[in-house]
Amino acid sequence: MSTNNLGTLKTLPPEVRDLIWRELRPSRAPIQRESKGETAKPLGILSACRQLNDEIIPCLYGRETLEIRVGNDHHALFTIQSTAGAKWYFLDQQGWEYQTFRHLPWKKLRAVRIVIDAPEANNSTQIVGILHNVLRLVGLLVQADGLPSLEISLLDTPLGNWAQQQRQTTGPVSIWYPLRRDCPKIIWPFYRLHGMKQVSLNLPECLINRHSVVEEMEEVMMGKRRNPMER
Repeated sequence: MSTNNLGTLKTLPPEVRDLIWRELRPSRAPIQRESKGETAKPLGILSACRQLNDEIIPCLYGRETLEIRVGNDHHALFTIQSTAGAKWYFLDQQGWEYQTFRHLPWKKLRAVRIVIDAPEANNSTQIVGILHNVLRLVGLLVQADGLPSLEISLLDTPLGNWAQQQRQTTGPVSIWYPLRRDCPKIIWPFYRLHGMKQVSLNLPECLINRHSVVEEMEEVMMGKRRNPMER
């Protein structure tokens, strides 16, 4: 059973202990799969005693905004980056990154920001890969015991934008269609997430009517409206 005795640490002012806990946060150095042991060591202090745990949690999570980026990278499902600059690459659902973040106290974070990059121009097949990665991300978040404020943005890139015309080739015939038709498919999986205090969906105006799908999704995810996908 954990003890409430801080030992010599109790003689330190709370402000000093606060600085110590901040230093436990990951640095900007890339975190590789083989460094699991090194990155896990600082977190061992969480089990030292109940009082230490109570002081560490606000410093490690309460001021932290995680940015999750989903793109068309074939080598990673998505990446997560901390405010301090630490970055994790999620290669598959069996990796230690995915398994570790399943147990993260998400609801204690300040906020989570999700950015979904547009596929490259004239490469309509990338939308399938992006949807696959979004589904894996939602599969991770839905396991959390709660989520903080959530912001979801569809972002244009130098290589493509969500309002562009995509070319679909079937044999000798090339068919052009607006990429915005695929936008609902990308954001629909987020309907599975519920209970956030605040949700913000930032989508290009040319994609979805602000007063229909966007507001409906925000209210569903905050528990203010019934999920239409469950009717």
